[in-house]
Amino acid sequence: MQPCFPGLFKKVFKLTVGKLGAGKLMERVNNSIVARAEQAVLARLARFVPGFICPDHLTALAFAAALGIGASYWFAYKYRVLFLVAAALYAVHWYSDSLDGKIARERKMQRPRYGHYVDHLLDSVTVAVVLIGLTVSAETLTAAWMWVTSGFLLLMIHAYLKASVTGTFELSIGFLGATEARIIAAAFSILLFFTGNPVLSQWPVPLTLLDITGSAAAIIIWMMLTVQVVTTARKLDREDRKKWEKSR
Repeated sequence: MQPCFPGLFKKVFKLTVGKLGAGKLMERVNNSIVARAEQAVLARLARFVPGFICPDHLTALAFAAALGIGASYWFAYKYRVLFLVAAALYAVHWYSDSLDGKIARERKMQRPRYGHYVDHLLDSVTVAVVLIGLTVSAETLTAAWMWVTSGFLLLMIHAYLKASVTGTFELSIGFLGATEARIIAAAFSILLFFTGNPVLSQWPVPLTLLDITGSAAAIIIWMMLTVQVVTTARKLDREDRKKWEKSR
């Protein structure tokens, strides 16, 4: 999220990475599958953003899309077409969330620390809103998506804490990033529209397609979280031990 009026600021920050306090820069790393192609597409889309649309507007649009996705999931049990609405809103969210920072950099309207803080705070709220929409939906008969929500948010907390101590912000886990997550979620929403979220199992309780998918997603996310936390903690422990062992 960036300011609409660059003339109000005496100093323009010419940074391509986030800033974590005085004199400390954060390197942003994105190893996701579509990262390179995505940047090429965004570069072209940025040319068509009207001058009166500022980065703040795009950030607000992204948040509105997230609210719409969560609400669509919540009420999809009444109107199945809302699954298609959710799929379309994922595209809106990708467009606005991906372009706000790019537009700010191209127009020299950067506010790195503020942008880093607000963007990632809203990312966390977005995940909560979208997944809670699934959790409380009458389309689910179990608490599977609650575990997905908590695991996903803990993964994000892990990424933020890791960035604060290493100076590197990882925008993806392995080859999966936010854009891949949106693509998968949109495709799954379309599948739910056409299948009607059928009950696939009666044991041990009735389980819908959403319940089984949520259970599988929760297991994968918590396994990823465990691996990430253990790996990072062991690496930091080794690095810190080397420092105080040298100082003896």
